[in-house]
Amino acid sequence: MGLTEPFVYHLVPPDLRGTVLYPLNQLKTIYPEIAAQQMAKYAGREHILQRRVPPLSCWWNDVLMFSPVPPSTLKAAMEEAGHTCAPRQWFEIDAQRFTYENTAFYLPGEAPEEARIIPYERGCLVRYANVSETQKRFYRRVEPGKPVLLFGGTPHVLYKGNINIAQVRVLEI
Repeated sequence: MGLTEPFVYHLVPPDLRGTVLYPLNQLKTIYPEIAAQQMAKYAGREHILQRRVPPLSCWWNDVLMFSPVPPSTLKAAMEEAGHTCAPRQWFEIDAQRFTYENTAFYLPGEAPEEARIIPYERGCLVRYANVSETQKRFYRRVEPGKPVLLFGGTPHVLYKGNINIAQVRVLEI
């Protein structure tokens, strides 16, 4: 019996058009106004957009980013830290499409300079499917009621390409 991959998750964009998720650099050409709104998430962190993704020979904004952590687990960790979480919609993406050639992992560290981007290995998504103590500390450092980066200290699955979400399951959590 071969290895099976679990799912990864992506917030449903409030301004989604069509049935395809595009990386930011593609989105700039296809839907420039939506790309501009998405760029606002990087205010004060523009340097991230200049980050290379060596395993995929591309830039940070050439990939789609997914969470290996189930949304219910993220929400529970946020609430444990005192944050109130309104229900959100999430795409649940079957990770079978991910390969060494099109996927990498972003692994944050305790400090930004400790972050690493490593090649994808089939079967290891489960290793990153929990909220780490680092991430829980990150949530606790932000005063409840203040904006907090949901994915600030969680591993990211970086996928080079776009994804048709027409038949993808949507979760409300």
